[in-house]
Amino acid sequence: MTPADLDALLGSWKIHLEAERKSPHTIRTYTTGVTVFARWCAAEQIEPAFDRATVEKFTSALRPTRHDRQPLRHDPAMDRDTPRYHHQLPA
Repeated sequence: MTPADLDALLGSWKIHLEAERKSPHTIRTYTTGVTVFARWCAAEQIEPAFDRATVEKFTSALRPTRHDRQPLRHDPAMDRDTPRYHHQLPA
């Protein structure tokens, strides 16, 4: 999936979320998560893909290490919701 593909899907998903009458805060949280993921993929020179290995690397990058106490900026709700859907990712 190219970054342009991801942008197109994100726009489509946002329209879908609005049609489901999700709150603006929820939509912003979801779309911000995807945007942070896309930026991380670009910085790591990884093609954006929602497979288990890529998502595990991404979520690991969100956690601070002992050398870096500042994780990537993200919404704490992402930490809470990620495990619930993690089993649905392709291997």
